[in-house]
Amino acid sequence: MIKKLLIVGSVFLILTVALTLIAGVTQAGDEDMWHKFYGTAQDMVGKNISDGIEVRAIVVDGPGDTEEYTKTIINGTYGYYLPSFYVKDPERNNKGKPIYFYIGLLNTTQSTTFVAGGLNENWNHSGFNLTVEDVPRITDNSPSTGYTGDPFTFNVTIGEYVDSGDELTVKVNWTHGTHAGFVNNNDTMICTGGDNINGFYFEKTITLDNYSIADLVYTIYVNDTSGNSNSSGPHSVHV
Repeated sequence: MIKKLLIVGSVFLILTVALTLIAGVTQAGDEDMWHKFYGTAQDMVGKNISDGIEVRAIVVDGPGDTEEYTKTIINGTYGYYLPSFYVKDPERNNKGKPIYFYIGLLNTTQSTTFVAGGLNENWNHSGFNLTVEDVPRITDNSPSTGYTGDPFTFNVTIGEYVDSGDELTVKVNWTHGTHAGFVNNNDTMICTGGDNINGFYFEKTITLDNYSIADLVYTIYVNDTSGNSNSSGPHSVHV
């Protein structure tokens, strides 16, 4: 009975040691296959990028050949919340390759080099903090034709990673014909929905001049609360 207990105990001890060694080898092997990152994500004046926008880390393997890794921003940070953010090296050939960082679609112009088992840049425990110039992006969805005397609705999508739709100021300067009330109008557009991930939707409805078949000409202007501005136009609509 004692011999059986000794044998069982020995087997258990051997298995425990073996599993520990395997775990250690696996962990060491995993470290050879990733570079860990975390930090803040803000615009150029220190305002947090909104939740849900992704940090994108792109490893360049060669011309037209890249690997992309993403992490969702939470509370103006990335990689602090589990699961951690790892740029991986599944084929173990990323050592020394550049990693370029984007916030959403915007290039931060920040980069570093892949290091097996690396942490941020040069093992900086304070983080690899990212900043981006978040100039509002304008996509014009307005109709291409209009009719004299009829309503016409300007429709745009504004891409913005910091401000909400209510914080953005969007205006349309438009002219149709030569009559009073139809020249150089500068109307505020109203936010009708959207979010920081997909963009915010703005509209403004006007009534076209009943006596002119000239083109409707307009320009869209947008300002955010970080001091960024943008414009799109002039655009022409056939009437």
